[in-house]
Amino acid sequence: MNAVAEKQQHAETELNRRDVTDTLVWTLLAIYAFPRILQVYPGRVPMLAVVALHVFSPAFFAVIHGARTYRLGGVLTFVAIALIVGNFFEYLGVRRSSGWFPSCSDSPTLEWLISLGR
Repeated sequence: MNAVAEKQQHAETELNRRDVTDTLVWTLLAIYAFPRILQVYPGRVPMLAVVALHVFSPAFFAVIHGARTYRLGGVLTFVAIALIVGNFFEYLGVRRSSGWFPSCSDSPTLEWLISLGR
């Protein structure tokens, strides 16, 4: 009887955890949609704030959704592969002077996060 109660308690805890993460994921999606509306009104909101909302909310979404679906190891593996492959191709593009997009500098080091978000 005690084992059944423990399993039921574990299931309830897991459901509560899922409810919290579902709410957080939907909130991040709403935060991501908000700057799209702000782009209609240029000048009223600093562009840095709009860009920050466009960059950070999908990154947090990816980490939370990925950790929930693929666990932390899967997310860290994806991040490592994306950074290594993205940096390699960006470095190759800078060396050949034909990057995937206009580069801000001669070093693609700061562009790792951009390639991760693509």
